[in-house]
Amino acid sequence: MTHRQTVEAWLAALPFDAFDNRLDEKGELLMTVEGETVVRVRVNEDLGVLSLCAYLIELPDGSDAEFLKMLLQTNYLLSAGQSIALAVDDTGASVVAVFAHPVDGLSAEQFGALLSSFVENSLLIRNGVIAVMVEREGTQVAGAPSQTADAWIRI
Repeated sequence: MTHRQTVEAWLAALPFDAFDNRLDEKGELLMTVEGETVVRVRVNEDLGVLSLCAYLIELPDGSDAEFLKMLLQTNYLLSAGQSIALAVDDTGASVVAVFAHPVDGLSAEQFGALLSSFVENSLLIRNGVIAVMVEREGTQVAGAPSQTADAWIRI
């Protein structure tokens, strides 16, 4: 069984069917969580790696050094206890949370737990970043941007 087929089987076993559990021709699946956060599940067959990516927020216009410093500090704090890292997507327009793990050695249960934990932590991070932004400047924050899968950061 290929890594792609393995992950598709795991997706099919999840206890909800709010999305098509088939990966597209690029080995990706996009899911919307809580109506606003987009999570991408991707399998790199060549590397045997599962990657998860969640759009957190669009970068505010004129993002300054203080905002970027806050993101880097958050990234540092995450590195102490989480396997999630913050990044800017390849368009430079959005802040994303990313996670990667080899497919080999994972079980369906572990995959479900990883996906659930990633989504939960991504939402917590997103809400924390938004709270800081609103507190700092009353900044309006857009939810998940409407971009194609091609705009996702590549892991």
